[in-house]
Amino acid sequence: MTEKLKSRLRAGTPLMWINTAMGSVSDANVPVSPAQVQEAEQNWRDLAPLLAQCFPELEPTGGVVSSELIEVPRLAQALGYEQGRHFVKADHALPVAGSVKARGGIPAHGVQDYI
Repeated sequence: MTEKLKSRLRAGTPLMWINTAMGSVSDANVPVSPAQVQEAEQNWRDLAPLLAQCFPELEPTGGVVSSELIEVPRLAQALGYEQGRHFVKADHALPVAGSVKARGGIPAHGVQDYI
């Protein structure tokens, strides 16, 4: 990480960082079967009522932790993308933690104490 990037992060200056070291999805070696994905989805559905009970802010969604997709045409234009629609996942607005941690970290570490 460059000093310029560190400085902007410390100052809270808005920026866009693209991970140039990111590999191709096709190169990933993730031994997960479709059945395991379906089981994980069912586990989240089973856990949702408890999440709604433990976290009042999740009551309106029945305990489902999700965030909006926000269309960003100006960002796509600035990046030179001329085709298609482009979206950003609004995880900054997730209920409970206000971050992607609400999707995994809080249920995994916080709710298990209630089970």
